[in-house]
Amino acid sequence: EKSDALAQAGRAQTATEEIQQTVTRLTVEFGKCESRTRELQQMLDATTSQRIDAEMRASQAETALNELSKASGMLVAAREESDSRAQDMRQRLAVLAAVNTDAENRAGRAEVALQESQTRNEALLAANEEAQSRLKGVQHE
Repeated sequence: EKSDALAQAGRAQTATEEIQQTVTRLTVEFGKCESRTRELQQMLDATTSQRIDAEMRASQAETALNELSKASGMLVAAREESDSRAQDMRQRLAVLAAVNTDAENRAGRAEVALQESQTRNEALLAANEEAQSRLKGVQHE
């Protein structure tokens, strides 16, 4: 019995040592797991921070895009207004060109009429002078 008890005590001692080694090994592994968990948590925190930054930048980009879209719309409207004004100016210029051409034609006709009138006036003046000369000649006789 004593040897049985000693044998059991030996086995219990061996089992205890094995358990202590296993506990030590598990403690080391647990420490490694805790360390890896902290690393992963830091990576997760960094990723979360990057995601938040990316969401903020995306929101800012969306706001900028909306502002650009509004500005583009205003530019299109301004371009349409400018095109409309340019068309109006072209129409006015065409009317002015027609009026100018008509005025030039009338001025040309007036100039011809003036020259004809001057020619007639000169002829009438010459005829008048001749008539006066004859009248003087008749009065002297």
